[in-house]
Amino acid sequence: MKKLIKPAVPGAVIPDIERGRDLPPEGLVLDWTPHWALLERRGDIVAEDVPNEGVQASGMAASTAAPTGDAATAPTFEGAPLRPRR
Repeated sequence: MKKLIKPAVPGAVIPDIERGRDLPPEGLVLDWTPHWALLERRGDIVAEDVPNEGVQASGMAASTAAPTGDAATAPTFEGAPLRPRR
């Protein structure tokens, strides 16, 4: 489950132990872990539910635009058809 996690108090320094940096004041969309649940219970952070679609750990929405140029014609493993095993 992902949530938008922000410091509860403006200017507070909240360590993001998974990424090795401080949580930015505007917050990040992150996986909800016991670490964040503890900080929420202590009142150090506020957390808001976010929709599951198009959310990445970086806090930015996933791009829905089709690739252009070389990326549009380059073969990719994800889109390759699978051959049946013999």
